[in-house]
Amino acid sequence: MFTNYDEKEESTCIKKLIYLKFRPFMFYAVLPILSLLTLFILPIIIYWKKSWQLELFYKKTKKDEATHILIIGQTTEIKKLLSYGFEYRFIKYEFIQNKFVPVLFNAV
Repeated sequence: MFTNYDEKEESTCIKKLIYLKFRPFMFYAVLPILSLLTLFILPIIIYWKKSWQLELFYKKTKKDEATHILIIGQTTEIKKLLSYGFEYRFIKYEFIQNKFVPVLFNAV
């Protein structure tokens, strides 16, 4: 599914990838209402709690329907899937031959 940039480097090592689909209704309709009701404390909590972000704004999906990707490594990050792949820790990963591969040098 993926190839790591450098297995010895812990900060760039990816352990698991999960495909996610963004839920715009929860983000653009429900969150503003809940923010007002909680005096804007809820958005601060959601910002720091990745598990709450995942539960409220994303759902697990197949690769074809995914808009974002959950990257589990030394840290857990949610990244937007771009046309070529995604970027994690300033390293671009492209989807080549059914797996994400780090792009070491691209002369284009």
